Amino acid sequence: MAQVKHKAGGARQPAKEPKSAATGRYNRAAPGDTAAGPRRGRGFVRIIAGKYRGYRLPVADSPGLRPTADRVRESWFSALMSRQLLADATVVDLFAGTGALGFEALSRGAKHVLFVDHQRPLLDAISTHALQLGCRDQVSTLAADLLQECGPWEAVASQLQGVSLVLSDPPYAIAEALGPMLHAFPKSAAAATSAHLMLELPVPTTLVLEAPWHVLKRYPFRGRELWLAACDSA
Repeated sequence: MAQVKHKAGGARQPAKEPKSAATGRYNRAAPGDTAAGPRRGRGFVRIIAGKYRGYRLPVADSPGLRPTADRVRESWFSALMSRQLLADATVVDLFAGTGALGFEALSRGAKHVLFVDHQRPLLDAISTHALQLGCRDQVSTLAADLLQECGPWEAVASQLQGVSLVLSDPPYAIAEALGPMLHAFPKSAAAATSAHLMLELPVPTTLVLEAPWHVLKRYPFRGRELWLAACDSA
């Protein structure tokens, strides 16, 4: 009877985990994946460029959360960098959500970012990301109702002054109600002498930016526009 030959070999090795192109350089299991943080809902957004490129921010299952798409976010930051508005900037990220805009600004050279949102669990996750990235001393958070007529600027000024750049990607349902809050910024103690605003709005919109704001450029996308505006504070 023919003998069956067996291949020699030691203990079978476990298969290697395939390396995913979507895996960030910093976090395989990003903060916010655990039960302690906001519930994961719709995957991740990634920091596009700069020193934190590839870092993944979980999109929490949170009411009203609508992260800025990568393509649109790239347009935000191409416009800001072409005007040299990011290097050493002091930034406020309104309606911070995942923190994608503020962390992208830090990745590309901003000095400090204050993340403002009304949902504390989202802000706690942002603080955790800042710790993992090693930029906790460049990050502040503020829980505030952004529909107040004069906005959160008094509270912002108590934490951060000389704000040179405001980033705002609000829920579209309330975007047109933000006029009073945006108009209050240049007169607040938070504002730098000269400041800029990058704002995403649905199209069409009835929002009007009044003096001292003036719109420098509008960048159209399907169903939305990015507005880049500048002001000189009173």
